[in-house]
Amino acid sequence: MQTISMIDLSHTGIVVGNLEAAMAAYSGVFGCDWAQPNDFQAPLQLRDGMVDHRWRSTYTTAGPHHLELIEQISGRFFDEPGPLRSKAHHVGRWVDDLEEEVARLEGLGFEPVMSTCPRVGEYESCVFLSHPCGGLAIELLDRAIKPRLDEWVAGGPPLSDDVDARGAGDVR
Repeated sequence: MQTISMIDLSHTGIVVGNLEAAMAAYSGVFGCDWAQPNDFQAPLQLRDGMVDHRWRSTYTTAGPHHLELIEQISGRFFDEPGPLRSKAHHVGRWVDDLEEEVARLEGLGFEPVMSTCPRVGEYESCVFLSHPCGGLAIELLDRAIKPRLDEWVAGGPPLSDDVDARGAGDVR
């Protein structure tokens, strides 16, 4: 059995109804600062095919474990927030080999539910997996994008600039 280091946990994603309101609320609770919000629009590969999505997100600037707030603008991957207007959605983890880790988690019963790669069964930058028992999704992040994500969190340009330039979900 492979041991996973808690140091590889990257973030906890929380779906919210209003990004700015949630940033203010969580700042009040945790005293945290936020990176400049990203505005993403990209096709995502879901189980039933490619679907256009638009969402906004930000991370806390302090880490190593960050909070991520996500406001879904269109699409259905993050679903509409429930009665509490927010929900814990996923935990992100850095990995060195996306395909190898996806295969390992599939062996444990997890299923890929979203990838930033438009080609079915291939992965680049990140992939989400869920388990039939429910609970938090797992977002696997290619460690190769960590320097760029760290740059953004420290005040650099938003990651959405990279997506816009490439026309795909890869932020390398």
